[in-house]
Amino acid sequence: MSIFRSTVGALFAATLLSLLSLRCAFAEEEEPRWYQIEVILFEQTSAGRGVGEVFPINPGMPDITRALPMLEAETVEFGEGGQLPYQQVADDSLLLIKKRDSLGRSQGFRPLLHTAWTQPVLAASEAQPVRLISPTEDQNNRIVGTLRVTLSRYLHVESDLLYIVGGKEEGAVGEFGAKPLVMESAPIESDYSTLEANESDYAAEAIVLSGERFRMKQKRRLRSKELHYFDHPRFGMLIQITPVEAKEETEL
Repeated sequence: MSIFRSTVGALFAATLLSLLSLRCAFAEEEEPRWYQIEVILFEQTSAGRGVGEVFPINPGMPDITRALPMLEAETVEFGEGGQLPYQQVADDSLLLIKKRDSLGRSQGFRPLLHTAWTQPVLAASEAQPVRLISPTEDQNNRIVGTLRVTLSRYLHVESDLLYIVGGKEEGAVGEFGAKPLVMESAPIESDYSTLEANESDYAAEAIVLSGERFRMKQKRRLRSKELHYFDHPRFGMLIQITPVEAKEETEL
């Protein structure tokens, strides 16, 4: 009887250890993976761009108000004090500088935005879109929109971008009668969007532009550490997604 009890006790202990090990393994898998998302938005400037294409007069607008604003780059490094989610990386950490410069030297393209940030990439049921807005140096031509990166077995990207040509002052009506585009920050409920930051980091931002508009909505499965091209006859996007522990510059 004592042998039986000893055997049962040993089996129970072994089973318990196996279950605990399996639980720890699942807990480790549930920890989200961090990636650096790097994006170049550009317009196509060649004379024959979009010739023969028919575009909708009013293509609609990306839902900017529900997208997360990025935090400005700081000196905090990942693993040292904790890089904040959706925080822009410093310029010296950009991996696609050569590609951006190559586009800038070409006659058919002009970069409007080059940015990168780090974030935990979550499942589609949890992931939030990030807001992309090209700088205000050129108010006449802008690209605004959202980008959402999710992870299941593969990385997936959903882009919703609006290219605005010939922006007018507030209240003016563009060539095609488009309504002015107004975007403001909105509170987002997410484990990775509740961040301690200055109020200015989330200050409402309004962009009021009217003009000819072109929209690009695409969903695509991507491989990490590879450069991918999202194409539209009037503008485009380059994107590279890199695990934070293995960042490498893409060859031209």
